[in-house]
Amino acid sequence: MSRQALREPRYQALADTLAQEVRTHFQPGEWLPGETHLARRFGVNRHTVRRALDELVRAGLVTRHQGLGTLVVDRRLDYAVSAASKVTHHLAERGIASRTECLHQALTPAPEGVAVRFGLAA
Repeated sequence: MSRQALREPRYQALADTLAQEVRTHFQPGEWLPGETHLARRFGVNRHTVRRALDELVRAGLVTRHQGLGTLVVDRRLDYAVSAASKVTHHLAERGIASRTECLHQALTPAPEGVAVRFGLAA
């Protein structure tokens, strides 16, 4: 396999860079610079910029509006919930820092119906 075949496509490398910038430098509701500006800044053609922006759309980071530009979207989490789901893992994947803090802890007796069903002492 040639070295060329092993390299990451330019649009993907640009998409990775732009995704990081969107996560760290832009707020929801902000517009990204235009395609021409991005092409000049990164030394690529507009087609490469468009492909990179398409990747950001697929990742749910931005929406594109014809004639207006590319808008950063709200960073709400959208993922499948299962017994193995870990919200902190999903946050970290999106570059969002989080912490866990116990605000209150207490033991309370189970309601009678629950206690009976699980054979707990009332």
